[in-house]
Parts: sequence; C-alpha cells; structure tokens
Amino acid sequence: MMSSPLPEFLPRQTNTTRAPGDMHILNQTMERATLFGSIADEYDRHRPTYPQEMWDDLFSFADLTRATVLEVGCGTGLATAELAQHELDITAIDADPRMLEVARRRQLPGVRFSESKFETYQGGPFDLIFAGSSWHWVDPDRAPAHVASLLVPGGLLAVAWNVPALGDLPFAEDLHDVYEKLAPDIVESPSVMWHKDQSQHQSRIADSGLFEEPISHTYQWSISVSPDGYTAIISTHSDHLLLGEERLAQLLPQIRDVVAAHGEVVDFPYRTIMYLARLKA
Repeated sequence: MMSSPLPEFLPRQTNTTRAPGDMHILNQTMERATLFGSIADEYDRHRPTYPQEMWDDLFSFADLTRATVLEVGCGTGLATAELAQHELDITAIDADPRMLEVARRRQLPGVRFSESKFETYQGGPFDLIFAGSSWHWVDPDRAPAHVASLLVPGGLLAVAWNVPALGDLPFAEDLHDVYEKLAPDIVESPSVMWHKDQSQHQSRIADSGLFEEPISHTYQWSISVSPDGYTAIISTHSDHLLLGEERLAQLLPQIRDVVAAHGEVVDFPYRTIMYLARLKA
C-alpha cells in the first residue's frame, strides 16, 4: 500500500545542534502552522475529533479529577470541547487569533483561551499538558524542557495525532494517480516521509532524561463521508492549502470523482496515535 499524501509531522532530528537545513525545515513548519487560520470555520466544520477509546485511556492512565490542564495548539477547540466535559481547569492556547475566535464561540465551561505560542507561554504549574494534532508545530528542541517547567512533579504530557490512513483505501492507487498528475509535489512531500517514523516524538521526550519512559497507544477507526465530505477534509490539510486556490480547484474535482466512483458514502480511515510521558517526580 502506498503512504497517505496528507499527514503533517516534523522530521526526526537526532541531536540538538541545528544545521542550516534544519532551521529551514523549522521555519517552513512554523509558516505552515499559520495556514489554518484562513480556513478556521472550514477546519472546525470538517476536521474530526478523537476516538472515545483514546479519551478513556487518557483518563484511566492518570487521576485527572479537577486537574489543571494546558492545551497546546487548541485550534478551534475540537479537543477542548472533549476535555471540558471532565470538570477540568483548562487553559487552552493557540498562536492564531482566527482559530481562537472560533474556539471561543463554544463558550466552554472551565476553559480560558489565550493567544500564545507554546515556546513563549508562561504559567502553571499544570497536572496535564495535552496537544492534539499540534505537537509537530512546536520547536522540537525546546519542547521537553519547557514542558518540564510547566508541569507539576509527576505531571503528564499527552500528545495525540489523527493520521489519515489513506493508503488503506480500496481506491488508494487511483488517488495516487491523480496526485501524480496534478500535485506530484505533495505525493512525495516531506510530510509523507516524516510520519513513517513517529517514534521520533516519543524518543525526543525520552532522550531528554526529564520523563519516565513514554508509552504509546494506536487506535484504528474511520468516519463515513460523502465524496464532497472527503474533499472538504483533505482541503483543510496544510499540504493541500500550500497548493493554492488555483491548483486545488483543479485537484479536488478529480479526487471527488475517484471517491464518488466507489459510492455515495465511503469510510475515511484514521489511525490515532497517543503518547503519554510522566514528568519525573
């Protein structure tokens, strides 16, 4: 099976000394992170949240009764809404005011939204730091120490990603042909290669020496979407946004035609990966 052209992850780095190329990748990553604000409403409407099993595992792993929580890169509040159901004291930060504008409309109890990058945020201490589909936007070299400075001793870092498993689709090869023709630059984009070694995120935290050995969970699930729903989701991914409106206008109808040839409703497969790391007491 081919790999999905969609997931968005940081490349692995094995040391903390950045070469010029590493800085270029980091700068590109930061720029990509700002793309979503331009489509904040569409992002909120079409991006899925996380499987219930993931939330069950998180809350069974740690006693979070009335815990203080920092959510990193809360976006439009998709995961925040799930966290807010548990009577937590939540501070949710995001660097993009356009995403926060949508999040604040939810009027979630026990949640304070704040505009801030994670690397410069000062507050806490917190019992839990949670990042949903946002950890790949933070500076990977500064993150472990900053997490440690914000957590209480024994506090928990929980990082989760929804990864579209489009290689599992029965029409994956047909999709691949469309991308090869109209968007070859995202068929073999760095994001495809990055997600192949997701252990990088776990090892970066473990190698810091600040945390107990991280553990990981993987969940396979899917949502049912129409052909229009399928293209709506993929058009909120940064690889596709970087194509620009003109190229997207050429690509999306052909993607839709491939999906529509397989039914009025198809399963959109996901793998959710959650890493848990407890700060040493």
